[in-house]
Amino acid sequence: MTSFSVTADTQSGQILSTGELGFVAVKGSVLAPAGVAVELNGTAALMCFGALGSLNSSALVLKEARSTSVILGATGSVVTGATNLAAISGSFADQFALHLSGLVSGGQGLSLAATTPTSSINISNGGTLQGLGFSAGQALALTLNATSTAAIANAGLISTAGVGPAIQVWGGGSLTLSNTGNIVNAATIGVAIAAEGTLTLRNSGRIEGDVSATLSANIYNAGTVQGDITLGNANDTVRVSGVVL
Repeated sequence: MTSFSVTADTQSGQILSTGELGFVAVKGSVLAPAGVAVELNGTAALMCFGALGSLNSSALVLKEARSTSVILGATGSVVTGATNLAAISGSFADQFALHLSGLVSGGQGLSLAATTPTSSINISNGGTLQGLGFSAGQALALTLNATSTAAIANAGLISTAGVGPAIQVWGGGSLTLSNTGNIVNAATIGVAIAAEGTLTLRNSGRIEGDVSATLSANIYNAGTVQGDITLGNANDTVRVSGVVL
């Protein structure tokens, strides 16, 4: 399928091959009663200011996304009705950027995996990214390689009420997280951030839930952390000018 522009409602899923561009206007929607709303391959790019939705699958699936970006505007949404799936799922290779200003919601918000040692992902969120907690419940789940990197800048809301952390990073690698918004696990005993690799956290917003890092961590808190901070056996740095409850 060639590049597409959706300006009205459709129930037909869209496929973007490498190098193509997809555009969903404010009054446009791709609401798939079965299957994926949009599949993005390789260097394809997507700009969405309308709605992407799927009843029984991830609404947006990335396949080896690389050297490209996905932009979700403030009027946009990516939602799945599947209680055990992420609204955005798939894989990324090399450099990939995800800019979120709208709503991302599902059993998980997004779940993405790095496929090469040099995979890197940059995620900015100024909207609402939520895992509804039906299954693992993470709002944001990443599987990294030992040498891959992830950078997350949150100025909005990242939340879950599930058994999994609001932000979960598996497989080692390096996570740099800047939070000026809210990261919330609303469960009774909830984890806000769990990183298996290295963690650099700069918080001037609010984090509700525990924070943990398996390898080394550098944590700078000028905001509020309502939970425990648990670190590994490496040389860690924790500087607090805000509040830890």
